[in-house]
Amino acid sequence: YPKNPSIPLTLAQLQYSYNQNSSSTIDNIQKSLEIKPNYSSAYYILSQIATENNDRNSALKYAAQAIQADPNSEDAYMQYGILILNKKDLSKEELNEAYTAFMTILDINQSNLTAGYYLAITYTLANDFTRAHSLADSLLKLLPNEQKIKDLQTFIATQERNTPNTSVIKK
Repeated sequence: YPKNPSIPLTLAQLQYSYNQNSSSTIDNIQKSLEIKPNYSSAYYILSQIATENNDRNSALKYAAQAIQADPNSEDAYMQYGILILNKKDLSKEELNEAYTAFMTILDINQSNLTAGYYLAITYTLANDFTRAHSLADSLLKLLPNEQKIKDLQTFIATQERNTPNTSVIKK
């Protein structure tokens, strides 16, 4: 099936599993994009590879391309939002982009708890502690034994004590 983009992409994924910085991995991803230029999965994997190589700008670019290729890709939105949150000195616009990414995931799939977790972090970084606490409390009700959520609540409380409440997220 020479016109099936998933074949070279699957080969690239296998190569990546064994040798993360292989040039043949990138070559096979490029082959899949030649067959299907709007192949969301290929851009998503390129974003992951760029992240592994500490190339945040390329990782964000590829995650954005994955979203453009498939506006319903929860993985692409998650990758994009997390990459933004990992930047230093986030601007108001960047926090709003992360917020939009996580809210879009929740619009697609309301039961995506990981998106809820990162949305609570986004609220915290935006100094919207009321929403952050509410979301973390809801997550803890769903997963009462999850230590990461308890740690999230501690993070929110610590940030709240050290920061005045001036939210930067558009409502």
